[in-house]
Amino acid sequence: MTRKDNEERMRTVLRLAVAVMACGIFGSDVLLGVTSDSLPPIPPLTINLRKDMATNAIPYWFTGSVGIMPESDAVEVPIAPLASQDDIGFHAVTVVFDDNGDGGPVVEWISQDKNLTLLSAGLGETGVAPGLNARTILIPQGLTLDGGTLRVSFAGRFRRLLTLAVQPCRELAVAAMSTGNGLVPGLVIGNDRVLTLPEVYDTPSPFTRGDRSEGRTVHAELLTAASSLDSPGQLEIIVPLGSVPAGSWIGSDVAGLDPESWIEVSVNGESLGAIGMEPFPLQDSATLFSASGRLLRAGWRKGSLYVPPRLWKEGENSVTMTLRRSTGDEGKPVLLRNSSLDLLYPPASNTQPAAVKDASIAENPMPMSAIKVPESRSMTNGIREASPSFLYRATIPAEPRMATEPSTAAP
Repeated sequence: MTRKDNEERMRTVLRLAVAVMACGIFGSDVLLGVTSDSLPPIPPLTINLRKDMATNAIPYWFTGSVGIMPESDAVEVPIAPLASQDDIGFHAVTVVFDDNGDGGPVVEWISQDKNLTLLSAGLGETGVAPGLNARTILIPQGLTLDGGTLRVSFAGRFRRLLTLAVQPCRELAVAAMSTGNGLVPGLVIGNDRVLTLPEVYDTPSPFTRGDRSEGRTVHAELLTAASSLDSPGQLEIIVPLGSVPAGSWIGSDVAGLDPESWIEVSVNGESLGAIGMEPFPLQDSATLFSASGRLLRAGWRKGSLYVPPRLWKEGENSVTMTLRRSTGDEGKPVLLRNSSLDLLYPPASNTQPAAVKDASIAENPMPMSAIKVPESRSMTNGIREASPSFLYRATIPAEPRMATEPSTAAP
């Protein structure tokens, strides 16, 4: 089989998989068998509203005229019909803004015959103020087929709109794993980040879906709604465990963290070091500079850290996250949300016959009851305590039953 045949076969396999949109900023390989020469970067249209309200260099695919209307608290960007734009399957829009917890900018689509479609009733947070924020959503393909106008407005708060970027996306076919755990990919931002369909279409809450088990792993919520880490600079979470896991990860979404600052994690009084934050692209609209020239990153970023089993104990465990600000940090608010803990439990005795193990599973199924814990409260030492919202199972998850014959999946 020739290399050309292999490439064609790979493309055929990929077409049978999940369709995913990829931001056109890619300049490296994103599909096996497809070279970077065949996928040149598609530059975004970036509109800077911070200083002189000037549009950056006009990309080749944009032929209209941007309407910046401070008197109407809005920006309008005409988008040509998809049929007239080669290699473009979708358009994404990234809005960077100061988020005071009042809902954020509204995004709408105006068709050629002036019909209005609401894409987002508010890109920002409600009730908490993360400060510098950024959101990326997709414009549905059905709307852009015939072209129209993208409208972003921030009524009475136009000065808090900072940057708007319209990014063409390619429609690719890729295989997606672990989609059964709520990860349904919708947009590939770069080599290190994938947004889910609910995120890119601004449909219900990006919060995690509650505690669940997957084989011998327990995925447990610690915090869901955004919580401040600024005052007093430390958050303690009490984790009750019925047995010690063989390995674990702690993770969280973080907003407002200076790229030079970090969040230290301690378990039962022993420091593990800093949460490892996901990298971010230096060239996109959500990376910008403060008035003093300090590099900042807008929006939420994911971070995680491995926790060795020797630090856990049966009963109550203390997990503490402490904000450590670097020299020059401008003191912007730092928030956490979707904090979670993944716990892996070891298998039972490997010498036990399979039939006996199956019988024990049937007679003693894993309990699904939750451990009731108090709501978040202030402790006497001034540290906030947040307890898991649902369960930490008091027993090790049951060993998954092994099938005697392999199963087949429908195409």
